[in-house]
Amino acid sequence: MKYIAYYRVSSVKQGDSGLGLEAQRSGMINHYKGQEPAYEFTDVVSGNRKKLHKRKQIHEAMSLAAKLDLPLVVYKLDRFGRDVELLGKLLNMGVHFVALDFPATHADKATNRMVLTIMMAVAEYESERGSIRTKDALNSLKKKGVKLGTPREFKPQEYMSGAIATAKKHWTPQKDVIYKMANEFRNIGLTDKVICDKINGMGFGVYDSRKLGRLFYSAKLIQTNI
Repeated sequence: MKYIAYYRVSSVKQGDSGLGLEAQRSGMINHYKGQEPAYEFTDVVSGNRKKLHKRKQIHEAMSLAAKLDLPLVVYKLDRFGRDVELLGKLLNMGVHFVALDFPATHADKATNRMVLTIMMAVAEYESERGSIRTKDALNSLKKKGVKLGTPREFKPQEYMSGAIATAKKHWTPQKDVIYKMANEFRNIGLTDKVICDKINGMGFGVYDSRKLGRLFYSAKLIQTNI
């Protein structure tokens, strides 16, 4: 069976999640019992709708699939996305689309088109409902007297209050232990790299100098009184 493969990752470093390029390709080939795709297209870009214009390869893959009348296959549905605009284009081009983790798309062309139409309707519904929920939430906050807007509209003291509240919200007993221990290490003159190595060696998670810096900044915010 001939098919066209489309792969997508959000960044070149993505891979640990099981959705790296090699994982997508090997999973697809295994599904087709060793049969490699006739053509392959890859996008290294977020699936965010605002970045759809940057996904050059998906549009080329769709065009070739329509031209050659070959199925366009993705390893997982979220590699393609549920974007209304993209689904609409796929339907209009008459492409036979298959997501290996979405059995309903494996059917004949008529059933496949029906499934995609339903998916597009659901995507539109979720988008509109999300917009309504956001507006309702904002109106509720306004009625409670909460100041809305971007941080640039806030006074410095208001911005600092928000930062402190966020730091306190995400502070945990484990972070408190790590901070106190790291602070003692700094007091005796250890470098941040050595401190991180000690923390990692104790099984507290993976820390580097940037993460350690954020920990100390959060602690400083929590200790601030305004």
